[in-house]
Amino acid sequence: MGNYSNNGPSFSGMRTWKPFYFPKRGPKTWFQELKAEFRREDREIAAQRRMKRWANLQEKKGAKPKGAAQDLRRRLYRPTKPMDPAKLAQLRAEKARNSRINDLMRDVRGEIARKKKREERAVLAAKKAIMSEVRAKNREDRARFREWILFRKIREQSRRKEEREKNRMIEALRKAENARRKAEKAKRKAEKLHQERMRVRKALARQADAERVKARARRLQRLLRDIRRKHRK
Repeated sequence: MGNYSNNGPSFSGMRTWKPFYFPKRGPKTWFQELKAEFRREDREIAAQRRMKRWANLQEKKGAKPKGAAQDLRRRLYRPTKPMDPAKLAQLRAEKARNSRINDLMRDVRGEIARKKKREERAVLAAKKAIMSEVRAKNREDRARFREWILFRKIREQSRRKEEREKNRMIEALRKAENARRKAEKAKRKAEKLHQERMRVRKALARQADAERVKARARRLQRLLRDIRRKHRK
């Protein structure tokens, strides 16, 4: 059976009416909710009822046959008596006077319209002049703003260049200081090695002198021992 989504007693589960595009998110509109209240059969019944009401209204109005208005005008027409010549002349004079007044008023209205147009043109010209001044001022402001932006950009570029130069100089000084410290450290290390080598050399020389002294003392003892042994004989 149908439910709110397919809206109809369809045994296949399909919709009984083709919906409009429904967004994936958001509430349904009143039109969609209104259409969801009717099935196809209900909509057909409602349409038939509307057509029936319209037919009844046309019948109540009573449609007249073709040419009925002409017959009505023909029945209402009654010939009149000829008008008095004095009254006819008065009417014609009044009509001529009204026509002259209308001509004069037409000229006056034309002059008023032309004056209004001139005033509108003057106001439009004044507005155009004001707008041209405003546009010129805006152009000057934009040019001044672009110049200020360019000046700020150049100043920022120069500041960054100075900072780079300063940082480069600081880095060079730091590298030179590190190199000096390394050279001093290497120099101290070389001096310590030299001092150590000299100490070892002196120690070896003292040891060699002591050994020579001991060897000479041993040779002398052997020589004295040999001399005593000869004297004993």
